[in-house]
Amino acid sequence: DVESRTNTDYSWKAFAKLSAVDVVPDFTTLAKWEEFFGEKTIRELHDKIIDHCRQKKIIKGSKMRTDTTVSEANIHYPTDASILFDGIRSITRTVEKIKQTVKIKTIFRSQVKFIKKKIFNLSNSLKKRTGEAKQSAVKTVKEINAAAKKIIEKARNITKEIKSKALNKMKKMFQEKIKLADKIINQTDLVLKGINPKDRIVSFFQPYARPIVKGKLSKGCEFGKKLEINEVEHGIISEWKNHIGNPSDMDLLIPSIDKHKKIFGHDPTEVDTDRGFYSEKNVEDLKTRVKRICIPKRGYKSKRRLRFEKSKWFVKGQRWRSGGEAKISWFKRSFGGAKSKAKTEKGFDRNIGLGIIACNLKVIANLA
Repeated sequence: DVESRTNTDYSWKAFAKLSAVDVVPDFTTLAKWEEFFGEKTIRELHDKIIDHCRQKKIIKGSKMRTDTTVSEANIHYPTDASILFDGIRSITRTVEKIKQTVKIKTIFRSQVKFIKKKIFNLSNSLKKRTGEAKQSAVKTVKEINAAAKKIIEKARNITKEIKSKALNKMKKMFQEKIKLADKIINQTDLVLKGINPKDRIVSFFQPYARPIVKGKLSKGCEFGKKLEINEVEHGIISEWKNHIGNPSDMDLLIPSIDKHKKIFGHDPTEVDTDRGFYSEKNVEDLKTRVKRICIPKRGYKSKRRLRFEKSKWFVKGQRWRSGGEAKISWFKRSFGGAKSKAKTEKGFDRNIGLGIIACNLKVIANLA
């Protein structure tokens, strides 16, 4: 989009310090430049933008609303057999690359076609939804897991044979793949025994992704990272954080306010969140810090509490809080927050950061 727009719009060319006859760089150049910026650099740029808004008195940090959502990783729906297959396929490809460079004594035969056939039979048997089909599915997963163990054992022998310094980088990457595949095999062993593993890996290519249940009717379970977003006046995002797994919203509130104080030098006058952030401890901790705590109580509410939540300022605060959900929806639809296509965790975090900066700049431009 940037490349095509710069080719046709002279104001964009002028902004990029290109003359009317200069050739616009290919979009892949921008993609390569983006890799030089880590999350630390992006956060520094974001802090500069927030500091500019404070100096221009666009924001004061007197109001704050916070909410969480899930930014999904670009992965297929995970099953034990499919994750094992991804690992075996990736390790086999790496072995083939190594064979092209150095001679290997270890006999390594590709099992990709065999496992692919097993997965095809597995999908056909599960369509029947009978007791025999389930037993057959478990048997197939055990066979795939056994084949994966043999492949990992031979892959370890191959790493011992690699002694060339030129292949150090490939060897390190290969060892990381073997280590991850070993974790997936152990995870599958636990599942076959009827044990639910903690910190379950749902993708071989994006191991940072986790299954997250947010109670949505449309999506029972999402796979990615939990994204926490803090906003101040005009819906400008003052801070964000990517969480691996699904930490409780109750545990995120106080650290968010502490971070707000670090940015603005004072606590907010009003805090607006949904009922997921409510706890007796949070309310007690905030009584001495925040003047207006606009958080609906969970569970049973006394008459006094109902009158409190129907007060004019509380209703107004909750209306402003609900605007945060619309803001998150806009961020996910327009700035790539819904699903990241990055192949690495660094790329995932970088895309979220760049999306938030773009979202803030759009809001600031509309205010100008």
